[in-house]
Amino acid sequence: MRRMKRGSKVTVPNRPARRQPVEDIMFPKRRGYKLKVAIAVDTSGSNLHHLKYAVSEVLGIVRVADVDEVVMFSVDAHANTPKKIRSARDINFEGGGGTDMRLAFQSFEDCGADIGIILTDSQSPWYAEPFGGKAHVIVGGLISSGFDRSAFDEIPEWLPKVAIEVE
Repeated sequence: MRRMKRGSKVTVPNRPARRQPVEDIMFPKRRGYKLKVAIAVDTSGSNLHHLKYAVSEVLGIVRVADVDEVVMFSVDAHANTPKKIRSARDINFEGGGGTDMRLAFQSFEDCGADIGIILTDSQSPWYAEPFGGKAHVIVGGLISSGFDRSAFDEIPEWLPKVAIEVE
């Protein structure tokens, strides 16, 4: 399969376009490429009080993202199986042990994600160098008011990060 950028179009010759401007001439259909988004949610003991905010972020992504598929999985001391998310009923958190968010990077590759989003309190070991996988990864740091931001600030510079202020 050829890699395409979001929004680009590919001609699909075996599927005709729905609207044909001229009779007796069959024009091929043009179809856009949509992305697959995977979301890793930190379910370690230190992040349990942030899970309601993680649910809100996941549902917001599902609602507004123009993508083919959104999958979510829990990560603590191990990464769980990604599950397709369409509504709040599909969200199920597992785990609650230690934290190693480096496992999320391999899970993004395993599920074929184009974009990986990590929702965490940032208290985890990280790769010192870029992982080098296919997925473009972004970290959403769930930061409570009055929380020490030092863990969030220790996320490596090569990894894009966004602070999500929560109560």
